Amino acid sequence: MDMKRNRLTLVWLVAIVVSCLLLPTVVMAIPRLGAAVIVRLDGEGTYTSPSGEGAIEEGMAFMQGQKLRTAENGKIVSVLTPGAVLCVAPNTVVDLQQIEMKTEGLPDNQKRIDKDIVLDMSGGGALRFDAGDVSPNMNIRVKTAAGEVISSGGRAIVARDEAEWKVICENAFVTFEQNGKQTTVHQGEVMTASPIGGGKFNVKTESIEVVALGRI
Repeated sequence: MDMKRNRLTLVWLVAIVVSCLLLPTVVMAIPRLGAAVIVRLDGEGTYTSPSGEGAIEEGMAFMQGQKLRTAENGKIVSVLTPGAVLCVAPNTVVDLQQIEMKTEGLPDNQKRIDKDIVLDMSGGGALRFDAGDVSPNMNIRVKTAAGEVISSGGRAIVARDEAEWKVICENAFVTFEQNGKQTTVHQGEVMTASPIGGGKFNVKTESIEVVALGRI
């Protein structure tokens, strides 16, 4: 009887081990939290986290759910671990709403790493992001009061100019989405979203050269 019981126990143990080995092929990917690492700070800046506020210093790392705020003389260069560089101009508040990486697929040579970065700068100011080459696995969203800037890579500037919002695409292309309507901003173009009342904005896209000539 003891031998039979031991054999049944062994069978159950083997079944449990096998099921654990197979588990990664059936479970959903678990997001890995990234961070925004401050690699350069000119002037002053502060942060807000669930535990309070403090002064930003070079070398600090901030997780999603925290806010970065630059002073009138403050400029920040931050590396976002999913694979992007973020430059924050003076008088800007950036809410780090999401910085995550998700790995899916087995075996290792077939893994896909999805990178999600969501920033909110609805309060105004200016920032520049550089996400490298365009990739279907990269998802960057910058929220503004006029709409969202969506990118899968490339380099762009997002800024508020008095009542208007501007998106300058320096490399590749980005998409501006407002109430479900999308506008593509290609390399070398400037998109301007001008308020027309009722929380709505009129969107216009021009080449950088045309906008520069208009200021001479």
